[in-house]
Amino acid sequence: MIRINLVPADFLAKQKQQHRILQVAIIAVIFLAITFGISFMHMSKATGVETRLAEKKEILKKLQNTVNMVKKLESDKKAVTAHLNAITGLAKTRLIYTHFMQDLVKSLPGGIQFNSLRTTTKGTKTMDFNIPAISRSAEDLAEWIRMLNNSEDKYTNVALGSISISDSEAGKKFTFPIKATYIVPK
Repeated sequence: MIRINLVPADFLAKQKQQHRILQVAIIAVIFLAITFGISFMHMSKATGVETRLAEKKEILKKLQNTVNMVKKLESDKKAVTAHLNAITGLAKTRLIYTHFMQDLVKSLPGGIQFNSLRTTTKGTKTMDFNIPAISRSAEDLAEWIRMLNNSEDKYTNVALGSISISDSEAGKKFTFPIKATYIVPK
C-alpha cells in the first residue's frame, strides 16, 4: 500500500515547528516552575534561619546578662573571701602578740629599754622580731641574751647585732639590735 500525503510540506513543517515551540515552551515553563519552587524553598528556609538566629541572639543576650551577673558575683566572692581570710588570719594570730609581749616584758631586765619593735608573724604560733635596744650595763645585756638563749621553748635563732658603746650623763650606754624568733608556748 502506497500512501500519498496531500497536505503540503510547508504546512507540515510549520505544524512541526509549532509543536516544537510548544514543547520548548512547556519545558521552559516546567524549568521556571522548578527554579521558582527551589528559590521559594531556599527563601523560606533562609527566612526561617534568620528567625531562629534572631531568637538565638535574644537568648544569647539574656544569657550574657546572666554571665555578667555571675562574673560580678565571682569577683564579689573573691573580695569577700579575701576579707574572710584576713579576718581568720587575724583571729588566729591575735593572741600571739599578747603572749609575746607578756613573755618579752618578763624576760627584759630592768636596765634595758627599747623604743621600737618590728615583728613578722610566721603562722599562728611563731613570730620573728627585731628590737633596737639600749642597755645601761653590759651585765644587763648579757643577762638578757642568756635568758633568751636558755628559754629555747620560747625563743630561737637569737642573734645579737653590733654593739655601740657611748658615754652619757648616767654612764655608759650600750646600743644594739637583737633578732630572734618567738614561739608561743604550749
